[in-house]
Amino acid sequence: GSWFEHFDVAWFGVMRELYRLFEQTGRKLKNTLHLTKSALLREDFGEAHEAFVNGVKADMYKLHETVSVLFEECVGICQDGTVDDEEKQSLVRLTADAHRQQKALISSYERTMADQPYVSEDLADENNFIYGFAAYARRVIDFAESLPAVAEEKKKNSLKIFCSTLGSTFTDLFSLSIIMNRDHLKFAATNFLPVLITFMIAYFSHEDSLFTPHAALMPGTLALIITSSYGSTFKGNIERLLGLVLGNVLPMLVLAVVFTFDCESWMRTVVQM
Repeated sequence: GSWFEHFDVAWFGVMRELYRLFEQTGRKLKNTLHLTKSALLREDFGEAHEAFVNGVKADMYKLHETVSVLFEECVGICQDGTVDDEEKQSLVRLTADAHRQQKALISSYERTMADQPYVSEDLADENNFIYGFAAYARRVIDFAESLPAVAEEKKKNSLKIFCSTLGSTFTDLFSLSIIMNRDHLKFAATNFLPVLITFMIAYFSHEDSLFTPHAALMPGTLALIITSSYGSTFKGNIERLLGLVLGNVLPMLVLAVVFTFDCESWMRTVVQM
């Protein structure tokens, strides 16, 4: 977004950047979950499954607990928008534990699959599930390891980025190359005349005239419905103007019909209903 929409500096800028990284990680985790879901739905939980689970269950539980705590730590950092020394040490400790438990899971997996064929149809779903689980752990660890660097980089360059964006915004706003563009000049000249006419009508109107004196409603409304898009520009402007006119005129026509009947007339009650 633009600088004037969120003032992406200081603490808020770091928080937004961390949440952006969190959102990207969430999308990756969502894709990983499709694999584990498919494996669970297809699994028949037979004897081969029980033997496989008994071999890797303990290490999977340990890795799952560590990764869950690590992910909660990362979420807390994204919420407060800062990564202090204590949080950095916690991230380093938890990621180190996760790496160690990943190696332990690999070892237990290799031992479990030692007497199995290289491609096992019976354990296809189990292999898919543990692959998805390992990918989930890997993505959370990558997320945790990148948080301090991302926060530090954003904090260090936030003022520079803000000033650069602010400067480029004003440069684009008053750019002579855009202002003197032929299509832009044609658009400005074409739409300046009707806006000026409605402005003059409102400016020179008297108290007893049809228009409200010195009211900016007409030129302001006309300026708002103007569009610089090409193709069906004229048709779109006419449709917006027609909708505006009907929205203001139809209620008055309906009231005019209602007021043609006396207050004592039963027809007025029927029309109002």
